[in-house]
Amino acid sequence: MVDENISQDVAFRLLSHAYRRALLECLDRRDDPVSLADAAKEVARACKGKPAPDVSDGEIERIRLSLHHSHVPRLAARDAVAYDRDRTLITLTERGERVIAVHDRVGAAEPLEATE
Repeated sequence: MVDENISQDVAFRLLSHAYRRALLECLDRRDDPVSLADAAKEVARACKGKPAPDVSDGEIERIRLSLHHSHVPRLAARDAVAYDRDRTLITLTERGERVIAVHDRVGAAEPLEATE
């Protein structure tokens, strides 16, 4: 059985890339598994700050490849997502929900003031 707890250090490493943050947020909004292709469109829209039709097919394909080869495997290795490679479906896990909770807590925090 996988330990569902996740350290803040691991959560911060998983949240350190915009594609992974956007992917986790995309999965959190859905109840069903998300195809890699649909996830790439959502991540592109979120990261490029454009409506989906304004993101080029080339940009979406680059993000899809990056998700497939780097970001989804990294999240899956830490059990934050489950990835069915045969059907290319991604599902958020309970551990992934905990990563999102860390993200939400940090995002809601007051900005730190620099001290000298």
